Amino acid sequence: MTESKIALRIRDMTLEDLDDVAAVHKSCFPASIFSELDDELVKCFYRQAVEEPQSYAAVLEDPIIGKVVGFAIGTTKAGYRKRLLLRHPLRFCWSTLKGLFTSPLIWLAVLTRVLQIRKILAERPKIFAAGLGSSDMSPAKGMEALFMPIAVHADYRGGGNASQLTNCLTEKLLATGATRVIGKVAHDNIASIKLFRRLGWQESNISEQWLIVWIDKEDFFKRRSQEVRKNNQ
Repeated sequence: MTESKIALRIRDMTLEDLDDVAAVHKSCFPASIFSELDDELVKCFYRQAVEEPQSYAAVLEDPIIGKVVGFAIGTTKAGYRKRLLLRHPLRFCWSTLKGLFTSPLIWLAVLTRVLQIRKILAERPKIFAAGLGSSDMSPAKGMEALFMPIAVHADYRGGGNASQLTNCLTEKLLATGATRVIGKVAHDNIASIKLFRRLGWQESNISEQWLIVWIDKEDFFKRRSQEVRKNNQ
């Protein structure tokens, strides 16, 4: 495994990577409702990041075994999940209906949403609105980009792989003209929270379940310059 870690490389995601990406998704998010749905639906989610001109995706590849072992995606166009639903409504409905008969997790998720519908609707504007409505967060100076899921297979964690993948995608998003990259992280996702803190991202608690994390362009490149100088000393 040490040799594979040394050989890891980061590149753009392609359609040929979707099987590996879906497998990494399911291994990293086993308790996710999305992981309980149809495998093809999971691949549709990441296919959109490859095909949309406003969305971006990077993978961490082990070329020795010829497998993708990590990925990160993001977009500069709001409504990513809504667009996915509109493109695949029948698949979503069928996969969810099938899941109700086969997955206790989906039953629990549907029941929870029915019982908490008022609370979910009240929190939704705060979570998804531009600028995020947080008193701890000054308005962005320009366009915001959204950093979406990042996942690295358990066998390849450590050694800075997740940090490099995060920085690579962040730089791609900022290169589009965005002045801030934002993300949403669940409170119980301790690994991701530690990752973003380590990379200098700021955070704000917006609900009982979610944190918003963000980094501005000037802060990102300032940290990157400091890292380069430190490595060259």
